[in-house]
Amino acid sequence: MSDDILSLTPPAADARIAYGSDPNQFFDLRLPKTGKGAFPLVINIHGGFWRAKYSLDHAGHLCAALAAAGFATANLEYRVGVVLGINADAPRQTWLARLEYKCF
Repeated sequence: MSDDILSLTPPAADARIAYGSDPNQFFDLRLPKTGKGAFPLVINIHGGFWRAKYSLDHAGHLCAALAAAGFATANLEYRVGVVLGINADAPRQTWLARLEYKCF
């Protein structure tokens, strides 16, 4: 597998919105540059084998292209330790409620 996409800096998001208190509980919001909302929304939850090396950055390129095509995008980051049981008693992630509050 090529690591090229992992080394390219994605276009800047319009906003970074926290949905929890952990530093990894946020999403990058990108909005179309033309037209007025409400825009169709794509929520991207990146893959990455639950390893810190693979963050939402590599999907920023896809989200920027979708925004250019008229879609709002929420590129979601998350705590990898919860999936692995490292932080099993952490609060349930509430990204969907936060997304609704900030975007609609």
